[in-house]
Amino acid sequence: MGVPGLWPLIEEKGYKAQLKQGLSSSPPTPGSKFRVDLLASFYPQIRYHYLNDPSTFPQAIERHFISCELPKETSVLYLDGISPVEKQHTNASRQDKRNTALAEAEDCIRNMEKSLEGGHSPRKPTFKKLENKLRGAFYFSQDSRMVLATYLRGQGWSLPEIASEADVTIARDFKADDIVVSQDSDMAAYENVETIWRPLS
Repeated sequence: MGVPGLWPLIEEKGYKAQLKQGLSSSPPTPGSKFRVDLLASFYPQIRYHYLNDPSTFPQAIERHFISCELPKETSVLYLDGISPVEKQHTNASRQDKRNTALAEAEDCIRNMEKSLEGGHSPRKPTFKKLENKLRGAFYFSQDSRMVLATYLRGQGWSLPEIASEADVTIARDFKADDIVVSQDSDMAAYENVETIWRPLS
């Protein structure tokens, strides 16, 4: 997601970002907010926990927030809604990649079955390849997003309902001295967004 090559370009232009360990208990300015794009900040963790156990992934994601010291009282979380018509081409391309990954995962499973039928145990690299293909086929559906949003709201997190893309809503809601938490380089294109903290892990 985002503008390809923008983060490296910013570095090439001489900007050196400050590295931070975790989040502070609140933004530097009283009354300001952390505005967090969930998919642009925590997608790998969401995918990992969902694939590990879909029934408990919301709880696992909240525990991850806590481990990152994300403060509930001063954070607003944003979760993408339905993509706009303008992104149909991008979405179709992503779906093609997921379909390819799923087909390759099915090939891996068939090869493992053949190995077992031949009296051979599948090798570790085969399992690793299957795991990678399943990750590539993952799609975080709107229904699953609703499950996560409902759980987080029930735990007291601020998570407004948004009709479309999180970055658009974040830019609209942004106030002076707020801090955006996102890996999406699109956020750097919004003139009113002054500060972006980009998660690295």
